[in-house]
Amino acid sequence: AIQLAEDFAARSSVLPTQLTQLTDDPSLAVRFQLAFSLGAIDRTKRIRALTKLAKRDGDQPYVRAAIQSSLSSGAGAAVVQLAQAPQWCRKPSSMALIRSLLAQIARQQDLADVQQLSQLLTELQDDNAWLTGMILTNLNPRPNSKLAETMQTSIWSTVREQVLANARKVALDANETTATRAQAIDAFRL
Repeated sequence: AIQLAEDFAARSSVLPTQLTQLTDDPSLAVRFQLAFSLGAIDRTKRIRALTKLAKRDGDQPYVRAAIQSSLSSGAGAAVVQLAQAPQWCRKPSSMALIRSLLAQIARQQDLADVQQLSQLLTELQDDNAWLTGMILTNLNPRPNSKLAETMQTSIWSTVREQVLANARKVALDANETTATRAQAIDAFRL
């Protein structure tokens, strides 16, 4: 039924709301199909519903793939919404989804997504420095692209320098765990 509704969702005023309510359906199979079908509804409702599905079912690789397929646009907004749940973001499966979304943003070269990430970078606090590092490390623009040009602006350069300074401090801190120090060293890939 969800797949059939997909064809009519864009022209309906009722179907998009009904589809987004299915994010709470108890069946994983329903939520999986929903993740694919949400690509047919308007951006705001789609992103809100997909981030809700990500938080609920993001540990399922095939659901992550379905979510990503419905974000042909709006991956930046999805990352911003997901970043508002820092505990969720720290799970390995969550990090995998965020990395995939960042790679998608780099491939699509959508400057609206990059602007949303720029805003997010200015809002992230020091306790989320790992997320800042993840964004900078995984958003690899093609050389000489608009995205590469945008990432040379002052906000990106300033944030990059802050991440590297923090990484140096953490990597040299003998009181930090080996895993934390290794994660800090990984930031030097920037």
